[in-house]
Amino acid sequence: MRAGRGVLLAGIVAVCLFTVTQSVRNQERADKVIRIAVSKTALSAPLIIAEQQGLFARFGLKVELIQMKGGVRCAQLLNQGMAEYATASESVLLAERRRQHDLVLLASFVESDNDLKLLSLASSPIQAIADLSQRRVGMTPGSASEFYFDAVVIASGLRSMQVNKVYLTSDKLDSALLSGEVDAVSVWEPHGYYAYAQTSGQVRELGIPGVYTLSFNLISQRAYAEQNTDEARRLLSALNLATQWIHDHPERARRQVATALGLSHDLIHWVWDDYIFRVSLSNALMSNLRYQMRWSQQQGKVDGGSMELSHVIDQRPFERAMQTEVPLQ
Repeated sequence: MRAGRGVLLAGIVAVCLFTVTQSVRNQERADKVIRIAVSKTALSAPLIIAEQQGLFARFGLKVELIQMKGGVRCAQLLNQGMAEYATASESVLLAERRRQHDLVLLASFVESDNDLKLLSLASSPIQAIADLSQRRVGMTPGSASEFYFDAVVIASGLRSMQVNKVYLTSDKLDSALLSGEVDAVSVWEPHGYYAYAQTSGQVRELGIPGVYTLSFNLISQRAYAEQNTDEARRLLSALNLATQWIHDHPERARRQVATALGLSHDLIHWVWDDYIFRVSLSNALMSNLRYQMRWSQQQGKVDGGSMELSHVIDQRPFERAMQTEVPLQ
């Protein structure tokens, strides 16, 4: 009898300990603030809308959005342990992996085939891509800016053309073009808009429409993503609802994004129609990743076997988020 009571008592204690442990874990999860480094661009609209419309909270998430200038800086913040997630192009993700940072892509939330621009001043002798031979071209290293430039050169049949790549941070590119420090720049928005605005439209577009489809993605450290799959799943569910809200309320979305990021309404209207907002792991994204891996190998940036697609993407949170459809209202 005493033995039976001992077993019963041990069972009760075990249940109590389990209940207390679960309660503590649930409280820790409820109190946790998830930091997301967000690029200060309209590409980040789904995260802005998810925050402002209470969609993160709907999935039990407390989120702090940390605005940064460009995906490169967002990824740096992630690598420094100052954010749990970041927004970045696939070019930035692969560049960081080449630097031995074990980052993974969780999903894309927007695509655009017109976000990158290759620009020269209309007053310069640079009228076509071939005119850049032996010229100075400004770009941001390890980003979509550099990849886009190389993609345009290759698509133009000028693979062997020699240019002087001038590496600058994204916020220095416009001024470098205007001052004559460089002859052309490869930039993403809003810097293309700024170049047009500051010259009253006196810039020349040298790029090729549709040569590259930019994906903007949610990325994280692999170890963190593996330990927080459900958290990432809920983040993607919130972003999925945010893209639906953007489609249903485009004008309100533009106003909210402009205000939150401190960007002009003219700029937002300039870029908005080029963006396709959706949470996905699309074929275009997969193709871009494969293409950029080959490009990296051809450029001698990585060893042939150092990166595989299965190592770059953690698709479990996306798959789980898409399995459960949650209505917006």
